[in-house]
Amino acid sequence: MRLLHYSIKLLLCILLFICKSHIIVCVAEDSTSSSSSDSIVWDNYAISPRKCIYYNNQDIVLFSMFDNGNTVCNGKAAGMYFADAPTFVASYLAQLQQDAQYTGNSYQEPVAASYLTCSLYKINGQKYYARLGCSPSSVHGLAVNIYSDNTCSTRASTSGDIMNVDLSGFSIPFRTCESCVNWFDVDDQNIDDQFYNKHKMESPMCSAAWTARQECTDQCKKISQDAMTKEDWTTTDKFILGFLSLFGIILIVGIIMQRQLMSKKDALMEEAAMTVAGIRKIHVVGLMVLFIIIILIFGLLKMKAVTWSMMLLTILVLFLYMVKLLVSGATEDPTIGMSNTSDEYSEFSASNRSIA
Repeated sequence: MRLLHYSIKLLLCILLFICKSHIIVCVAEDSTSSSSSDSIVWDNYAISPRKCIYYNNQDIVLFSMFDNGNTVCNGKAAGMYFADAPTFVASYLAQLQQDAQYTGNSYQEPVAASYLTCSLYKINGQKYYARLGCSPSSVHGLAVNIYSDNTCSTRASTSGDIMNVDLSGFSIPFRTCESCVNWFDVDDQNIDDQFYNKHKMESPMCSAAWTARQECTDQCKKISQDAMTKEDWTTTDKFILGFLSLFGIILIVGIIMQRQLMSKKDALMEEAAMTVAGIRKIHVVGLMVLFIIIILIFGLLKMKAVTWSMMLLTILVLFLYMVKLLVSGATEDPTIGMSNTSDEYSEFSASNRSIA
């Protein structure tokens, strides 16, 4: 009985200890999540803007936060969040202004700052509302979009959604790692002794983004992934696609011409190797046509990563086969010439002997 009594007391003590620990952890987590961004030491944090997408009837900027001194954004992020695009852009502009202040440079507000709020504009005599948001052609670009309501939540159904505003001089550093606190070489004599203690907690961009953050759920991540795979082709992309297509056509024409110059021996050896592998010429032609059709389909679906991969793979295969034909043709020509010469010489010698 005494042993049972002590065992029950020990079990109760363990349960009490677990309950207290759980309560302490919960209180600590609540205090962290609800703590003000002004009390966070931002010098230990970094932020990485991922992309700008249209989600839940608003343009948002997805970003990852890295903590515990991980200011190079490697490894696992502390979380994936999003904030509405104007808020994130405003926080980034505030960061640029602070950096210019500490470096002694003049700060000039970009054109994008004029479109952070939903404002009324007249386009071709029609009243619309405009605000800075995500570019419809790229998840890593910004644009001034037009809306039909004064809350800028309903996109205007016009032939063009984008106002003709030049934002080429301004962009969010997407897919980069940005330290929340930037340090500069400032003159210690012109600042007070508490500058470094204060500055490590100053981060206009991270502070505002953290305050306005919302967690990116599974639905948010799925929409983000779909937006990435269906990103529109830019002018540069179209130029490169055209160049690669032309290069591929030149390779195909060169291969056809080079195969016509092949010796019968090489042609028979190549056909024999294909027969052993169970491949016929019609199979090769059909496979090439199928690859071209698949590339066109992925291109029309705006699946850029797959399109680039398949197109580069096709170009590489054609190029290697063209090199193989050129090398084999160059090594065989001298032999063919020597054999023809020796045959003519033997015929000439035989005719001389017969005359003699």
